[in-house]
Amino acid sequence: MADSIVLETVRIVSTPGVLSGKPRIDGTRMSVEQIAEYHAYVGWPVEEIAEAFRLTLGQIHVALAYYYDHRTEMDKQIRDYHEHFEKIEREQKEFAGVDDVLSAVISAAGAAQLFHIDPRTVRDAIENGKLDALKSGGTWLIRRADAEARWGKRK
Repeated sequence: MADSIVLETVRIVSTPGVLSGKPRIDGTRMSVEQIAEYHAYVGWPVEEIAEAFRLTLGQIHVALAYYYDHRTEMDKQIRDYHEHFEKIEREQKEFAGVDDVLSAVISAAGAAQLFHIDPRTVRDAIENGKLDALKSGGTWLIRRADAEARWGKRK
């Protein structure tokens, strides 16, 4: 009987609760979608992706092979992802009233810390309609100017 050589195989797996069940490289938290986006949409060469995320060229090529076998479905997921975040960005800009959202809004927790008040005080103001807020990604955002007008003297 001849000696066998076992070759390492890169697998694509999908696990509920890990990366929302998206196909990913086994043993990593790197989704096929992320690799496809960097390669097909952003234009990174496979070597650059491998180096940036500490993956092997084999892992990148297996992920891209999976992507090309499921391209229609995955392209739709990538488009949906971008549309979702563009919608959130539009809502935030509309709420903030300016393009520079980061300087115009603050999280409820950030306001509590900045103005040295209890986080429950901020949530109560939001819940009682005394402070306009936007729920974004599970975080309440409030206009910095509104928070300063309400609690600025307590700094």
